[in-house]
Amino acid sequence: MSPQSMELSAAQMITGYEEQGTRLQQKTAVTVQRYHTGMGMGGYWSASLVSFYRAPAAEMAMAQVETILTGILDSVQANRAWEQQELLRGQQYTLWAQQDMARRRAGISRTLSETTDMITQSYYERSAAYDRMSYAWSNAFRGRQDMTDSYGDVYNVPIGYDQYWRDHLGSVYGGTWLTDPDPSWHRLDSTGL
Repeated sequence: MSPQSMELSAAQMITGYEEQGTRLQQKTAVTVQRYHTGMGMGGYWSASLVSFYRAPAAEMAMAQVETILTGILDSVQANRAWEQQELLRGQQYTLWAQQDMARRRAGISRTLSETTDMITQSYYERSAAYDRMSYAWSNAFRGRQDMTDSYGDVYNVPIGYDQYWRDHLGSVYGGTWLTDPDPSWHRLDSTGL
């Protein structure tokens, strides 16, 4: 626990009581954590019961129990290999969590980008449809239509003829189904606009 984020304290309590005719004594170890106000958890505190042991008061007074427990505590040795393994496992988890967060951010970014692309594409398609509709209305009011030749060139011609042709100079001619055009002329077909 970080001492910058909380105040730490510990206490040991010794209590005595009688149970089934035997006078017992109990030693209890307690820790208390009180969070600093600026850490987002100000005003909170918690207490933990770390350990307790009890024995008949006569044995506790002779310190037999404490001697045994102190011997147990003194025999505990740090396992460096286990600590190293736990440290590596913690680092791996942190790396995995960072990679997972990056993957989620990339997914969110991709989704937002795709959504933006769909909205933009929809706008352009709608705008193009309005442009085509506006152009078709303009042609209708002016009495004109678009025709194209076999090369893909578009010519805006007056409405009123059954067929249209263009010559090598780009001049457009209109006629009926009975018109016999010059063999060098290119036939024009309607674009629908």
